[in-house]
Amino acid sequence: MIGLITKNDSPIIMTCSTSDGEPQNRGQLVHHPRHAKTIKKHCDEVGVKCEIILKEACDPGSVVDFLLRQLGVESLKPESGNLQNLG
Repeated sequence: MIGLITKNDSPIIMTCSTSDGEPQNRGQLVHHPRHAKTIKKHCDEVGVKCEIILKEACDPGSVVDFLLRQLGVESLKPESGNLQNLG
């Protein structure tokens, strides 16, 4: 995966579904915080925006918020006032 990331890529968000223990198989490794941190390091080196959401901090709205920020919408939370602008 690292070799596929170039400076022309879109922003990336990764969620980690496993804890920070030792991965027991390839599936756990791919969704492991260490893998995500390695990808983030490479993204930082080539200039691609990358965010990681760890299992402990995962909020279902986090990914949606990330995507909306990439589209220039700050938030869809009621207090932001953006909900009324969508209708």
